[in-house]
Amino acid sequence: MAKIHTRARAVDMLGRQQIATIQNAIAELFKNAYDAYATRAQVDYLKGLGADKNGALLIRDDGFGMTREDFENKWLVLGTESKIPNDTDPGYVPPGKTPRKITGEKGIGRLAIALLGRQVVVFTRAKRNDELHDLVVAWIHWELFEIPGLNLDDVEFPVRTYPGGTLPDREALESLRSEFIEYIQASPAWNLDRGRCERIVVEIKAFNPILKELDEFFQKSEDGKELSLIGDGSGTTFLIDRINPSIPSELATEDKAQDFSFRQLLLGFVDRIFGSKPIDFHVSFKVWEKGAFSGEEYLGSETFFTKDELDNCTDHFFSGEVDEYGQCRGVLRVYEHQYDNVIFPWRNDSGKKTDCGPFRVSFGVLQGRASESLVAHRSGQAFSNMDKKLDKLGGIYMYRDGIRILPYGLNDFDWLEIEKRRNLSASYYYFSYRRMVGAVLLTNPNNLPLQEKAGREGLQKNVPYQQLRSIMINLLNQLVAEFFRSKGTNTEEFEQRKEELRQASKAYERKMKQSSVRREKFANALGAFFAKLKDGSVEKSTNQLLRKLDEEMQQVVALKDSDEAAVRLVSIERNTLAGLDAIRKEITIRRPLGVGLPKRYQEDWQTYRDEYKRLDDNVLRPCQQNILCSIGKVAKHENLHINQRKRLQQHLDYLAQQGRAQLKDSSDEATQNADATKQVMLRIAEQAKQALDTVILNSQTELNSTSLQDLPEEALEKLRSKWESQLADFEKKYLRSIDAAKEMLSSLTDSLKESGGESAAEAASEMEKRVLDLQEQADQDFEMIQLGLAIAIINHEFLLATKQIRKGLNSLRAITQRVPAVRSTYEQIRSNFEHLDGYIKLFTPLQRRVYRKKVAISGSEIEEYVKDVFSVRFSRHDIALYTTSAFQQFMIECFPSTIFPVIINLVDNAIYWLSFLQIERKILLDATSDCIMVVNNGPKIDSRDRVRIFDRGFSRKSGGRGLGLYISMKALEQEGMRLEVVNPPEGFNVAFGIFKTVSQEGMNE
Repeated sequence: MAKIHTRARAVDMLGRQQIATIQNAIAELFKNAYDAYATRAQVDYLKGLGADKNGALLIRDDGFGMTREDFENKWLVLGTESKIPNDTDPGYVPPGKTPRKITGEKGIGRLAIALLGRQVVVFTRAKRNDELHDLVVAWIHWELFEIPGLNLDDVEFPVRTYPGGTLPDREALESLRSEFIEYIQASPAWNLDRGRCERIVVEIKAFNPILKELDEFFQKSEDGKELSLIGDGSGTTFLIDRINPSIPSELATEDKAQDFSFRQLLLGFVDRIFGSKPIDFHVSFKVWEKGAFSGEEYLGSETFFTKDELDNCTDHFFSGEVDEYGQCRGVLRVYEHQYDNVIFPWRNDSGKKTDCGPFRVSFGVLQGRASESLVAHRSGQAFSNMDKKLDKLGGIYMYRDGIRILPYGLNDFDWLEIEKRRNLSASYYYFSYRRMVGAVLLTNPNNLPLQEKAGREGLQKNVPYQQLRSIMINLLNQLVAEFFRSKGTNTEEFEQRKEELRQASKAYERKMKQSSVRREKFANALGAFFAKLKDGSVEKSTNQLLRKLDEEMQQVVALKDSDEAAVRLVSIERNTLAGLDAIRKEITIRRPLGVGLPKRYQEDWQTYRDEYKRLDDNVLRPCQQNILCSIGKVAKHENLHINQRKRLQQHLDYLAQQGRAQLKDSSDEATQNADATKQVMLRIAEQAKQALDTVILNSQTELNSTSLQDLPEEALEKLRSKWESQLADFEKKYLRSIDAAKEMLSSLTDSLKESGGESAAEAASEMEKRVLDLQEQADQDFEMIQLGLAIAIINHEFLLATKQIRKGLNSLRAITQRVPAVRSTYEQIRSNFEHLDGYIKLFTPLQRRVYRKKVAISGSEIEEYVKDVFSVRFSRHDIALYTTSAFQQFMIECFPSTIFPVIINLVDNAIYWLSFLQIERKILLDATSDCIMVVNNGPKIDSRDRVRIFDRGFSRKSGGRGLGLYISMKALEQEGMRLEVVNPPEGFNVAFGIFKTVSQEGMNE
């Protein structure tokens, strides 16, 4: 008799060499955690740690863990059947937990760790029926399994237990290490490959993790105590050293390429969007920079698709069930149109139940072109975000009982040959992995014959798998043929809506392009006006005109012939007034009609009108009066007889000439546009006529060349349908365009009759303005949401950090009382921390719940608050803060979370602008009976900026977001208060006023 012996290298072949990728190995450990009824499983990649400083991996879960007996008799046994439930052992289910379907049954998943790193320290603590067991610790070096000639029975590892609720200290780990090294040096491996064994011993000695500090670090981080094995924690932790070099390399490659090449296989590990009942299990992969207090999450829920995106960010969506015979029935949405109870039969030659069993399938599709996408028409940002996700993560995934089966879902793993068919003809086969996301949903009871390969590279390619694949390919092909392919049975809705969206998109783009040119021209004109306003060009030009007038009148006075002098005087008047009119024309801007203006242009336009009126009242009209008076004075003084009738007639003729010229230019342009429109309509009508003649001629020719004798009725009906279809295509292509143009021209004609043309232009510009406003608001809202999320995270981290620092400072204070030598260092640390803590007060708007009611706040309290927050910056920028007695005695009743952030924002802005000036920098806090004023001597606010300075998104700061003053204004408005730009006191240039509510005005009396 003989028996099979097993070499140790069989473990290496079954583990490190069998598992396809790093991600497959991690997925195996996630599955093990799931099988242990964990609610969380997390991988932490700790950069800069480990014996080789190449990083270490910490893989943790909060499952029910393992006893020493479990670890030695199950975890260390290859191919164990311990996970397979049976009648005598249904498997342990923690109290209160819903039974889970086991995902790992081959007993080799634990060997996946060997692919992640060469040595691992295992920590596991069991919890059974609410009873906690001792901690089990083992030290394994996988390279021992690579030694040729070594039998599996000759490989041993040290295993120790430690009292529950504690971790082994340095001394305990050193004892474990020594035991391991002594075994290696005395084992058969030492004689078989001493060089390799000596290197293994060096690596074991070099790995010196400080477990308590590591655990405390994570408890202080955002993970809290959930995955700690200290106290009442349970679960399993793997601390892996000498990690696979592919891990940092693949992470660096993903970071450089800005794609999801590393995390793609791990995203969506648990189904939370396709199935109806998400399971209570969460996975995480975090990268920790050395010394960082928080890790970067690579598997965040927002990184993968969401349920909302599947429902609202896809143009088409299908959800259905495949029965035990392979027949699919479901619901299909094509754009807004829903088809209920659609059926897609699968040809099953045997007529028997399928081996693969019944399953569910659902997926959404996004149109490739934004112009044909309903999602894009609703929100360009939503389309862009979904488009980017699909490009990286699109595909048909596969889940069994809510846990992802790899590698299905990768867009380079074309298991349904979607891209293969699309390469033959994109329009014929329609679907693309990068335009769709969905999943096949399996269950253990229904789909047991669909078994995964040992290496987790997908399902075994047996008959059940071939059936599943055939059913899915049949479903996709029938969907395309009936609903998305030209001339399909139900493609009219798809083709018609797609064409409507495309035409609407083209029309919108044309309109926006035309409007954009006119807006740009308008904006340039406004910019030129404000430039002239800033450098005083109008005043300079009028002064120059008056100086020239004086010179010319002096020449007239020198003339001896009085008649000639009178004629010259009238000519000078006419030419000078024409020069003044030219100055006026240079600053006259017409608002484009029929074009919507963004808010910033509207505000600039209003500022222009105000400034133009000011120039007209203070410069141009006085200049005109000066011209007329000067001419009259000279004529009277020199006794020159001027024909006043002729003088006025010449001016009237000049005005009439200008009016007629303007009218002619506008009329000619309008007539040209009307003629161009007419020519376009005639050309379209002629093209339509030619197309219709061609359709009729082809149909007539076909009729004349067809023998109708004995022609079956079906053939006659087919012929009639063909002609009707050709006419329908003609109608869709030409008649609808003509009708649309006709309706638009008719509407324009009615508007011209009723309002002389103004109504239509105003309506068009108002509609376009609203669209632009909504676009701007949507973009700003999105930015505000992102900013709010970032602030929430920062606030959370600051609160945790400051809490720990305060505790540390309190402990350190007691020590400094006994050790005076370190007291000065302590005082310096405490002082700087209090300064940092002052900045944290900027987050008080997020903490309104702290203040349940309004409180009375004095000016003195505000002054102290400002000094606490800005004392260092005041010193750095040499800024002096002044307060008046009126301010110090001022009282206001409101929420501190409202008034303090507003004051801080105003002072912060003042510091920013003052820091650029080489002057004596001053900030003043003043008050009146109903107003707090924040004043500074920085640059004056431009006249046009006074109108828009509180608008969201407006900022003159380099890289500014334009949110501070907007948020401040809104926060005050909610309390019935208001924020305005007010006139500054003498010696200052800028002042903001915070006005109290009317009900508070008596508080200072």
